[in-house]
Amino acid sequence: MKQKILFIFLIVCGIAFSSKGQTAQEVIPGPEWQEGWAASYEVMSYEGDDLFFLINGGADLYMEYGFADVAAVELSHPEKGNLYIELYRMDSDSAAFGIFSLRKGDISVKIYPAPWAAYGDDVLHVWNGNFYMMVSGGQMKTATLETFTKLVAYLADKVPAENELPAVARQLPDSESSHYAYLMGPLALNNIYSFGPGDVFHTREAVVLFEENQKHLNFYYESEPLAKEVFAGVRAYMENSGRFNDFQGDQRSFHAVDRRGNRLLGKSGEKMIQVTVEEAE
Repeated sequence: MKQKILFIFLIVCGIAFSSKGQTAQEVIPGPEWQEGWAASYEVMSYEGDDLFFLINGGADLYMEYGFADVAAVELSHPEKGNLYIELYRMDSDSAAFGIFSLRKGDISVKIYPAPWAAYGDDVLHVWNGNFYMMVSGGQMKTATLETFTKLVAYLADKVPAENELPAVARQLPDSESSHYAYLMGPLALNNIYSFGPGDVFHTREAVVLFEENQKHLNFYYESEPLAKEVFAGVRAYMENSGRFNDFQGDQRSFHAVDRRGNRLLGKSGEKMIQVTVEEAE
């Protein structure tokens, strides 16, 4: 009996391992995905630094999060038109979630146990485990939403996942209208707000919540002393860099105005730094 239980356990583990280890090229929808679809060209696939051949100028961001490989293809249908698909395999669920949160912009999210999907303007974004999928339906003639729904179901079936959120993102609101981003480095931060050259926040993990005319940036650190040390450096930088005006601050908080008239309010907390950017009217 024990041998049977062990055997079954090994099979389950083997399935989980193989699905987690599948490359993007092995997972991406091909001509066999749905009847009537054909590939316009052979699937393109890249790994590591070769990602620059696919998205020169944007690959650094994926590298910052932790990139494994990518596959891309255009599928065509005689009646429905063309779809362009990019499927990224990242190093972790957190990395794939981070890319998804940045790429989807303010498109609302349908949250399931897995996958998560965001659809708008003929573009589909999907987070499923350590995979991020972007689909462009701009050349679709009919049934775009129906086709996108089938693609989401395909990915969920092909790569079963649980969509494990990073710990600091588990406090995010689960409203479908929520607009947020999970950052894993300074390049991601620059996509949200540029504080200038360098990485004064020593960005490793941050969550950004967007409200009307406001961005709330929460930076997380390993310890409270480290957070206080970084905050002191941020405060000194903002006071002396010349990029900000009307600076006022102390050991726990600051406020300043940037060159565009946006107001920045910052404060030091336990193991974190909070900065709110209020856009100028």
